[in-house]
Amino acid sequence: MAVSFGGYRFSEPVRLVGWKPLPSSGVYALLIPGSSPLTRSGYQVIYFGESENLSRLRVDERHPGYPCWLLLAGSRDNLYVSAYLTYNWPKEKRQALAKKLAADYRPFCNYEAR
Repeated sequence: MAVSFGGYRFSEPVRLVGWKPLPSSGVYALLIPGSSPLTRSGYQVIYFGESENLSRLRVDERHPGYPCWLLLAGSRDNLYVSAYLTYNWPKEKRQALAKKLAADYRPFCNYEAR
């Protein structure tokens, strides 16, 4: 089941381990299982980010947010990802959406939103 953030329909959350995104630009949400009054989806959002090409995105130990994600999730197996594809959006527009979502939802690992 897809999830919605800020009126944008994101893909159904899938485990980060084994995620095979399309080669498209997009805004992504990292999630952990658990209820949240903000998401009402059975997941808590812990990070919003954006990428010019989701299939080349590094969401592993090389990402600066990775230690925070692992701290909250407990293990990689508890990390989920959901994406909103933004075919051909300019970088500034993707960044603005990720920043707005981080400001609205205040995920723990988006330090700049706190």
